[in-house]
Amino acid sequence: MEIQHLITKDDVLELARPASRHIDNDRIVVCINEAEQIDIKKTIGDDLLLAIMDNVDGKYDELLEGGRYIDSQQKNRVFAGLRTVVSYYAYARLVQIADSYLSRFGFVSKDEEYSSRVSVSEKKNQVADVRAVADNYFEECITYMQETGILPEKCCGNSISVRPQQRPTYSIIGD
Repeated sequence: MEIQHLITKDDVLELARPASRHIDNDRIVVCINEAEQIDIKKTIGDDLLLAIMDNVDGKYDELLEGGRYIDSQQKNRVFAGLRTVVSYYAYARLVQIADSYLSRFGFVSKDEEYSSRVSVSEKKNQVADVRAVADNYFEECITYMQETGILPEKCCGNSISVRPQQRPTYSIIGD
C-alpha cells in the first residue's frame, strides 16, 4: 500500500526555499516521508497524523494551509500551516542528501564542471537555518492546534515541544 503524504514534490519547491525543478522525484519523496514520520509524527502522534492525512470533510484544511484565527486571549494570530512546515523539514533533509548517493562504487558525490560544491560548514549552516524556520512554523501550528482543541496541551502525558532536546552535533575541523 502506497503511503499518502501531506505534500508533494511541487509543494517542497514552492512552499520552502527556491530549488531546481530537476531534482529527482524519488529523493524528494524520501525526504517528505522522513519529515512526516520523524519530525511531525513524533510531536503530534500517529493518530492525529493519520487523521490529518485522511482530512475527512476538510476538517484540517486550515491547519494544512495556514491562515488567521483568534486565540483564547482574543488576539489575532496568523500561521503558515502544516504543509509549509513539512516542506521546510523536507527541504532541510534534501540539502543534506542532494549531492550524494550510494552507488555500486560506494557513497559518492556528484561533480559538475559548471558548479562548485559548498563547504560542509556552509551546508551545515543552511540545514540548521532551514530547520529553525521549520521549527518556528511548527510551533505556530502546535499553538493553533492547542487553541482550537485539535491537540491537547499535553500529549501522551508530556508537554509538547517542537525543539528537539538532542539533535546531532557536528564539529567541522579545517575547511
